[in-house]
Amino acid sequence: MSKVKKVFVGGISPDTTEEHMEEYFSSYGRIESVQVITDKETGKSRGFGFVTYFDYDPVDKICGKIRGICIVITACSELPKVLFLALSVIFLFVCLCMKYLGNR
Repeated sequence: MSKVKKVFVGGISPDTTEEHMEEYFSSYGRIESVQVITDKETGKSRGFGFVTYFDYDPVDKICGKIRGICIVITACSELPKVLFLALSVIFLFVCLCMKYLGNR
């Protein structure tokens, strides 16, 4: 059982909005907040975001159901910035490898 209410969602397309994420992830439970992280200078999406639920159960449902090539969902508490950056680099590497291997 999960001990967190926040889900990291990576690999989202640049045109994905908070409304799109809320619409999709609300099927798992009642949402407290949704964030699509944007670049502070350009305002463009950085390709990831967070969904926070009011309860723990939706996180368990999500982590048990969703599996995809370029969508990474990780239950998380507040990640330290350095750890978050390291995970982002690993995520991008995995996505590029999967894309390359899938096109062979």
